[in-house]
Amino acid sequence: MIMTVEQLEEILYSREGEHCEFKEAKSRYDFEKLVKYCAALANEGGGNFVLGVTDKRPRRVVGT
Repeated sequence: MIMTVEQLEEILYSREGEHCEFKEAKSRYDFEKLVKYCAALANEGGGNFVLGVTDKRPRRVVGT
């Protein structure tokens, strides 16, 4: 899913939980962990998994 800057900004202010997860992944991210997180989100009815953003607030983009 391609999102707009406005949609990303909205997500950055949301809380992590069953439907939203943030990971820094500054240089790379383990594929097996990615698959497990995606499966967990799918089992909860979907959500957002955002790579390249700090886990802690205030969140900031640290990678692309």
